Amino acid sequence: MKGILKIGISVLLSFLSLSAFGASDKFSKTQILSDAAYLDSLIRAVHPDPFYGISEMRYEALKSRSLQSLGDSCDLVEAYKTLAPILACLRDSHTSMDISADPWIGYARSGGKLFPLVTRITEKRVWLEYDCSNDRSFPENTEVISINDLPTADLMERILEWYPIERVPDIFYDYIARELYVHLFYLDVLKNDRLRLTLRQGDRIEVYETNLVSFSAIRDHLYGQQRPVFQYTISADTAKVRVGSFMPTDTYFHFLDSVFTDIQRVTPRLLVIDVRGNAGGSSSAVDALISYLYPDSFSIYSCIDLKVSEGVKERYEKRPEYAFVMDQPVGTLIKQPVEWKVSDRPNIYSGPLEVWLDGATNSGAASFSSWISRIGRGRLVGKIGYPPVYFGDFLIFKLPNTGLTFNISTKKFMNYINFSN
Repeated sequence: MKGILKIGISVLLSFLSLSAFGASDKFSKTQILSDAAYLDSLIRAVHPDPFYGISEMRYEALKSRSLQSLGDSCDLVEAYKTLAPILACLRDSHTSMDISADPWIGYARSGGKLFPLVTRITEKRVWLEYDCSNDRSFPENTEVISINDLPTADLMERILEWYPIERVPDIFYDYIARELYVHLFYLDVLKNDRLRLTLRQGDRIEVYETNLVSFSAIRDHLYGQQRPVFQYTISADTAKVRVGSFMPTDTYFHFLDSVFTDIQRVTPRLLVIDVRGNAGGSSSAVDALISYLYPDSFSIYSCIDLKVSEGVKERYEKRPEYAFVMDQPVGTLIKQPVEWKVSDRPNIYSGPLEVWLDGATNSGAASFSSWISRIGRGRLVGKIGYPPVYFGDFLIFKLPNTGLTFNISTKKFMNYINFSN
C-alpha cells in the first residue's frame, strides 16, 4: 500500500539525470501497439480486480479509442498520451503510468518558459490564487474560464484522460493543481512567452494577460511552502502532531517514539494528528501510529485480496509471512489473512483525539482515518472522499519499446467505512 506518484516530485528528481529516451525519439505505430498489448496483458495478469471501477466492455472501448488516434509514428509525449489512458481509465490511483519528465526537462533547461500561476481545482473548475510573474494575489472567487482561448473545462477533460483519478475524484484535484504547469506543457497550450486568461469573478468577466516564467520562479511557490513531513508541538492544552507520510523509515519511527514519550510526560488534554496532504505509504507505518493510540487488538482492513503473479512471488519469496503465496498458481486470487495486532507500548495515549483530513489524504492515511472513525477512537475534522475499497502494493514495470514506466496494483484493500457518506 503506497501513496500515489506525484508528477511534480518526479520531475524535480529527474533534473538530476535523463533517461535513455528523449523528446526527439520516434516510435512506429507497430511499436506503440506492441507496448499497448504488453500493457494490457500485465493489467490482466497482475491486477486483483481491474474492472472494479469500469466494465471490461467500457475499458476495451476506451483502449481502442486511444489507439485509433495513432499516426505512423509518434514521439515520447504522444506515446504517453496514447498509452496512459489505458491505465487511467481503471480509476485506480496506484495503477498508473509515469509521465516522462525528459521532454519537459529539456525544455526547461534550454530556458523554456512555463505557466506562472498557482491555482486550485474543485469539480474540474480552475481557480486563480497567485501570479508568480506579476507577484499578484487574487480573490478566492477568481475562476479561470480559458487559457490562451482554450476553455479550462476542455483542458481538464484532456488531463483527466491520462491522470489516474480514483473513483471519488475530488481528492486528486490538489495534485493536478500543483502540477498544472507540467500538464499544460504536455498539452502544448503555451505557445509563446505571453499568457492570455479569461477570468470570472461573480458576474464580471475580464481578460488578463501575463508572462510565462522559468521553473525557478514558480518552484518555491509550488514546493517551497509545503507543510513539514513530521512536526509536533506540545502544551498542557493540546499536542499537535503533523504526520505527512506513512513511509516506514527510521526517521518516522524515531519521530513517533519522541512524540509519544513527550506526550506521556506533558499529558495534554487533546491530541491532534494532522494527516492533511498525507498520500499514504506502508501499512506497517500506519500500524505503528495506531499502536500508540489503542491498547487492544486491531486491524486497519476488513479484507485484503491478493493476485498471485510471477512478480508477486519474486517480491515475497524471502518473506516467511507470505509463504502461503508460493504454492499458489499464477493467476490465483487469494484472501490474504488479515493480521490482528496488539500494542505493547508503555506510552500509549488514551485521551481525546482529533484527526485532521483534507482532499489529499490518501491511501494509507485514509485507512488510518477509517480505523479511527470505525472504532470511535477520535473525531475526524475535514472532508475526505477516498473510497472504502481501493488498490495498492503495486509492482513497477517498463514498456519494452518506449521505455515508459508504470505501476500495477497487486492487492485490493477493503476498509471498514465509506468516507463518501
